[in-house]
Amino acid sequence: MPAPLQPPGTPYRSAWYVARPHEEQLALNYLEYGQPVLLWGSRRQGRTWLWTHISEQWRAAVNDGRRVAVVYLHTFDADAFTDLDTCLRAFAVALLEALDDNSIGTDAYATVEATWSSLRGDPKRKINDLLARTVLRLVPGPLLLIVDRADLVVGRPFYNDFSGLLRGWAESSVGKEPWKRLRLLVSVSTPPARLSTEINQSFFYNLSDPIEVMNLERAQIAELANRHGLQLSDADLNRLTSVAGGHPYLVRAVLFDLAGQRYTLADLASGAPLSRSLAVDHLHEHRTRLNASPELGQAFASLAKDPATRVDAKILDALIRQGLVQQGERGTHPVRYRLYERLLQPDPAVVPVRRRLRLFYSYAAKDEALRERLDVHLKLLERQGLIEPWHQQRLLPGSVERAEIDRHLDEADLVLLLVSPDFLASDECWDAQMTRALARHEAGKARVVPVLLRPCDWISAPFAKLTPLPNDRIPVTRWTDPDDAWASVAHGLRQLITEWPGEGARR
Repeated sequence: MPAPLQPPGTPYRSAWYVARPHEEQLALNYLEYGQPVLLWGSRRQGRTWLWTHISEQWRAAVNDGRRVAVVYLHTFDADAFTDLDTCLRAFAVALLEALDDNSIGTDAYATVEATWSSLRGDPKRKINDLLARTVLRLVPGPLLLIVDRADLVVGRPFYNDFSGLLRGWAESSVGKEPWKRLRLLVSVSTPPARLSTEINQSFFYNLSDPIEVMNLERAQIAELANRHGLQLSDADLNRLTSVAGGHPYLVRAVLFDLAGQRYTLADLASGAPLSRSLAVDHLHEHRTRLNASPELGQAFASLAKDPATRVDAKILDALIRQGLVQQGERGTHPVRYRLYERLLQPDPAVVPVRRRLRLFYSYAAKDEALRERLDVHLKLLERQGLIEPWHQQRLLPGSVERAEIDRHLDEADLVLLLVSPDFLASDECWDAQMTRALARHEAGKARVVPVLLRPCDWISAPFAKLTPLPNDRIPVTRWTDPDDAWASVAHGLRQLITEWPGEGARR
């Protein structure tokens, strides 16, 4: 039996990685000579897969105890970006946790607090001391430190201090021990030209040339098509690239859809309505972001009509980071791919769905505000007839509460467990709802999806074997931008609905 196809947006797998010889070799050359790497590309351009592949190649090149540690800035609490001290504390804890395999043998939080308490003054001095005395001296070999989504600090009051700190580490790595064993790779979605060009306050200005994650070339697209079991003619490749360019995520989404016979290339190129699919999900995700920010939506529409339109710098940066527009000639910013022109239509060009799934929210009363935010992000699924949500706030006056809740739970196709400390402590959520929902899940009569709202000890709960949302098992309140977390939840549910019509779904 052939191995299942890997959907785009899932974690790195070498079997599905398409080689990028130029970017890989340039990055490895920089790292070999102690120079930093600045990797940039718009959202879903393949940066994570590329730096993961580069780090594996670097680690396997020489058997000298090399280590890799990744710090994901988008997983920091929003409060972590309040000031430099708070941000560097969070950074230090994340770095130690990334190396938590007994090579250092210390408790991350305790070690950071001890360092901060023992030293006075500048927080940059404190993290430098922690890196030099604890991390680099106790890790046995060279260390590659990857800072992902580093441009999340752009626009913060401490941006220059933070970027200058990373630059200082890069300059020190060509000097004395232990700094000479440090290698740096920084990943951003903002074009380097739009970052600071002040030599002492930029990431790596004048130290190494930025490496752009380029679009896939025709040969690479053809190779991916073969892996999906598709034989594309030159005409087919022309149709595909005319709509999706060589954008790694879009190309893989279309190939995955084609392999599943969701639509044809002719449908895609002609602008015909498309059935539910990964490409359509991708459009819906962008539409949700544009609708959530009127300024963003208006700017995108204006640039689509006239790429020379002047747009506020921050709004333009957001559109570039999301990959909706690109930097053109003479200061223009055209729509990046023809597929995105569908976003200009009043409503998504999607074939009407045949079924709607009854969705039940199971949550603690203290999480009502978070449930309301999730309801907002799932509103598009409801408008499109994909779901019919129900929660306790929809109880009708005069109804018998217990009986009405049980009825809706027993009729539900999807049950969302909104996990938090209060959810785990609630007898109503645990005994009356979760247990009942899991029994229906095991019987194949419903799907149960845990949604992690707030940090809590859930890994030994009965639902722990189920894949939770949002991505990376990071609770919503721990994301820097909660809307990113809710969008991840909505996208995950849309994928589930696409694959599973529901036991009791009705027309």
